[in-house]
Amino acid sequence: MRKRRRRSSRKKIDRSVIWFLVFIAILQLFFIAVIKSKKAPKVTVVSVPERVAPERGVKPTPMRPVMPARPSVPIRPTTVARPVIPVPAVAPAALKGRIAIVIDDWGYNLNNSSALDEIKYPLTAAVLPNLSYTQKVAEDLHNRGFEIILHLPMEPWEKVGWEKNTITSSMNEGDIRKIVDEDLANIVYAKGVSNHMGSRATESRRLLEATFSELKKKHLYFLDSYVSSRSVALDLAEKTGVPFARRDVFLDNKEEPKYIKEQLLRLKKKAKIYGSAVGIGHNRKNTLEVLKEEMPKLEKEGYRFVFVSELLK
Repeated sequence: MRKRRRRSSRKKIDRSVIWFLVFIAILQLFFIAVIKSKKAPKVTVVSVPERVAPERGVKPTPMRPVMPARPSVPIRPTTVARPVIPVPAVAPAALKGRIAIVIDDWGYNLNNSSALDEIKYPLTAAVLPNLSYTQKVAEDLHNRGFEIILHLPMEPWEKVGWEKNTITSSMNEGDIRKIVDEDLANIVYAKGVSNHMGSRATESRRLLEATFSELKKKHLYFLDSYVSSRSVALDLAEKTGVPFARRDVFLDNKEEPKYIKEQLLRLKKKAKIYGSAVGIGHNRKNTLEVLKEEMPKLEKEGYRFVFVSELLK
């Protein structure tokens, strides 16, 4: 009897041990499952571009800031409606360059104004102030549809040939501004200003600063006739925000038609290379005759004639 009881008690102990071990095993499996279910959060790796060191002796190119577009320059209102000059259209694919022709020194007389009737292309006329025919010529050329600018007398290095009220480097800023205002009042249709002579004046930063301050107030552009390679006009125009253009070729330093045609050839080459170019001639019979003959030919070759103001847009 005792042996049977011992055997039954042993069986009970063995079963309890087995159930205990099974319970432990189940707990272990449970904890393992819980741990595996807790995954680490997903991390997005952003690749950073590798910085490449510049080659030795080569400076890294800095990024240029994007500058806001300059607002368009308002045009001064005129009292007379300008006729539209018919300009033959050039197909965009055939366009080789834009050319602005400026004719200087209007105002001494009424000569040659009738010759413009045969030139059916845009011209910019630079009119001298305070001469006998200044206002008459300015109004006549304006009514013909040409762009008018003030040909402002400015100090040259030469001591002869000065116009009345020429702006000089010895003047104070108040006197400079006064002359600019008076001369502009004499030519009410002016869209811009160019320097008449002025080889010394355009080298003077102080003189041009006073001049440009008036042009900026009146929303006028400045055309540098570029009679001095040391002109500071371009630098000041960029700093002050005055619209600016510069002469590329003088057309008639010699009055012979052959020479003028050669200069027009130089001008069209510059327009082809740079996209646009400015040529300056003078109120002379031969100059206007050559332009009447050659401008249609250049237009057929793919060059478009424009006012100086159109090169600033």
